[in-house]
Amino acid sequence: MPTRPTRELSPLGRVGSLLARVPFNTTTRLEIDGVHYLKKQRRAYAPMLVLLANWYAARLGLMMRMLPGPAWFGYEQLLYDVLHGRHAPASGKRALLLPRLPGRNLLDLLQRDPCLSGEGRMGLQLAAIELARLHACRTPHPLGGGRRQFSHADATIRNVLVDVERRQAVWIDFETAHTHALPAQVRHADDLLTLLSTAAAIIQPAELPALCQTVLSNYGSSVVTGAMKDLVQSWDARPLARRLAFPDLEDGRWQALCEDTARLGLH
Repeated sequence: MPTRPTRELSPLGRVGSLLARVPFNTTTRLEIDGVHYLKKQRRAYAPMLVLLANWYAARLGLMMRMLPGPAWFGYEQLLYDVLHGRHAPASGKRALLLPRLPGRNLLDLLQRDPCLSGEGRMGLQLAAIELARLHACRTPHPLGGGRRQFSHADATIRNVLVDVERRQAVWIDFETAHTHALPAQVRHADDLLTLLSTAAAIIQPAELPALCQTVLSNYGSSVVTGAMKDLVQSWDARPLARRLAFPDLEDGRWQALCEDTARLGLH
């Protein structure tokens, strides 16, 4: 990736802080005929925020883009059907009724178990297994260009629900997409790195090797792991931009993550 001039990063940091603070959607819990839904609706100012978010992503060298309203609407509705087998009916022109799915998000599990001694580790295992399953699915790209292997483009620990009792995980929140021209293994590597980096910011530092081993072994693809190592190196060569791209991950944890991903391989 090309190096951005240092003088650009301070304004970018302010934009990133704004995007992190201002919500794109409203969400409301509903029950209709005994079925529990989450009503998700884009806010009136969201189109301008999407433009700003995509400008920010392009300047920083991120691979993902936020979807504009109509593309998001149809894409999230489609993926609930294709990936989860659940219908997400429309509610007016700007809102979807998303079926409530079982489980707690992985962020909550890791906050409760930062030492990965129980539910936190299980949550990581299930999230990685389910991510690998979804990556094998073929779905239409939301902005056109035909069908390709699915990738999430925002695979953070906030966007996966884990049902510990049933030993199941489901990925949610399909408002982003990777650019269509990227090879599948690069897009999948970006998802894998996002999962690892957001988990690394929460757990105890001593558990970083266990985090990498758990996620990579349960995901189970040496091709994607190799692409992720290249991606890690490209970010490591751009430390100022990397700090904006992974704002919750302090430098020491990032370096430990680099070392652990470099030494781990799947055969």
